[in-house]
Amino acid sequence: MVKNIGGILDQIADDTIVVPGHGAISNKKQLIAFRDILVGTTSEVEMMMTQKMSLEAIQEKGLSDQWKIWGKGFLNEKVWISIVHSSLTKDAAK
Repeated sequence: MVKNIGGILDQIADDTIVVPGHGAISNKKQLIAFRDILVGTTSEVEMMMTQKMSLEAIQEKGLSDQWKIWGKGFLNEKVWISIVHSSLTKDAAK
């Protein structure tokens, strides 16, 4: 998803209106923020996984406070951590 967003960002102007499949209509600046959230939260989950933390332990610890504002959408923090964890686990199995 990060790669796809990067490709889109390269193709749109600063004043482009972004209509996502989920969520509110936004703009390039907000799409950049979303990409940064994807990268940052994935990095945090990956770091905890390298510390041999289980999915449940990672969910219990949660993500850094900087991401809390984002966790009020249709996916809560525990669900998001599960999605990221699953993605990283599948990537590692390849």
